[in-house]
Amino acid sequence: VVGCFPQDLRMKGSFDCVVLNDVLEHSEDPRKMLQEARSFLTNGHGYIVASIPNVRYYLVSLNLLLRGQWTYSSSGVLDRTHLRFFTKSTMLKLFVEQAYDVVQIAPINVAFGRLLRFVPEVAEEFRSPQYVIVARS
Repeated sequence: VVGCFPQDLRMKGSFDCVVLNDVLEHSEDPRKMLQEARSFLTNGHGYIVASIPNVRYYLVSLNLLLRGQWTYSSSGVLDRTHLRFFTKSTMLKLFVEQAYDVVQIAPINVAFGRLLRFVPEVAEEFRSPQYVIVARS
């Protein structure tokens, strides 16, 4: 199916899992999108798997703090087609507010993974350009 979610999908209520990889940040209303995604889950129960860019990633933060620059690009965290921006905590809040149980949130594409593996967990968000969330409805 090529089109917009959810209006271009004809079937509902038949999936155990809905995958929203790099989708929510492009939505005018991510909350509504998560509500709609639930209607595609079998009997309203199942999993949502979503990957979401992290605006606290160190390259974004450094450019903003040190250079005063918020420069859009053709891809990545500041992709010019992004309508919404999230941090780890606002990602979690988005799902919790829509009554999803977040089963797991994990960083992906982590910068300096081996070099900074002993840095406290607080640094994780600065090293992670993206997170994957697994949530249960």
